[in-house]
Amino acid sequence: MAILYNCKHDGDQYRITKFNENLEVESSYLCTETECECPAGVRPMCRHREMLPRFIARDEVGSGWMYDYDRGGWVQMFEDDPPPLPEGVVAVSLEYPKELYNAIANALCETVIPDEPEAVTGVASSLNSEESEPVVTQVSTVTTPGPRYKRR
Repeated sequence: MAILYNCKHDGDQYRITKFNENLEVESSYLCTETECECPAGVRPMCRHREMLPRFIARDEVGSGWMYDYDRGGWVQMFEDDPPPLPEGVVAVSLEYPKELYNAIANALCETVIPDEPEAVTGVASSLNSEESEPVVTQVSTVTTPGPRYKRR
């Protein structure tokens, strides 16, 4: 896990706290956009003053989101109410590949995997310890309906 930072209000300043991979506080400094009490605060720029505008711009000051400085990305560590999805956008779990595939197929007006695949029968596979690829022992043909929409 990466080193993460969060940001909270502290009066008229901000407190940026650094957490290690066990989510234990490693350091915490008060800062503004022009000053920081960290050891590098005497320099023209330090990482805390570099991160502060990012927290402010995303409105993540005091939220459950943390910033991964090394990766340059955001991580949600504490449950907040997630913002509503835009109209027409559907959240699909990556744990269910068929649902993910069908959501993408629907968005692209392609054929979806039917709920009850009656045409698929007798498919078995095995993986031998000596072989790295699965061996398919029997396959029946799969018939799927045509596209629901015509492409232009």
